[in-house]
Amino acid sequence: MAREYRRGGQRILLHPAHRTPGEQSAGGTQPLAEPAKVLVVDDDIAIAKSICVRLKSSGYGIDVAHDGVSATQKAIQGKPNLIILDLSMPAGDGFSVLGRLRDNPDTMSIPVLVLTASKKPGLREQALAAGANGYFEKPFESWDLLRTIERELGGA
Repeated sequence: MAREYRRGGQRILLHPAHRTPGEQSAGGTQPLAEPAKVLVVDDDIAIAKSICVRLKSSGYGIDVAHDGVSATQKAIQGKPNLIILDLSMPAGDGFSVLGRLRDNPDTMSIPVLVLTASKKPGLREQALAAGANGYFEKPFESWDLLRTIERELGGA
């Protein structure tokens, strides 16, 4: 069952399995599973760092890529539980990365949440039709992103 707490006035949901490795369960006898790993893909280093800080403070393991080529490589090699993917990046835009992820048997079932600063009409529908599991326009509320991650990982 997910637990809830507040940090800085924001409601945070944290699945029990997302505690740090080796952290003890309530009974103190069994270490809990590894935290879910999220791959954050954004060429804007400040945005990527902000997302990573929020995810790490919520108990998630993180990996980061700043372009489409390294995003695809890290997704295949690291097998994250979820990917947060910016649509506008160098070396492979988000749609091309999403297409490669969905075409690869090793990554086709990994949930992908896309981010964009674009307000282009129809972009949300295009992203969802391409295989995205969620869509966020920048700026976005971190609590909303965390809630969606929890839902996609089956914890809420």
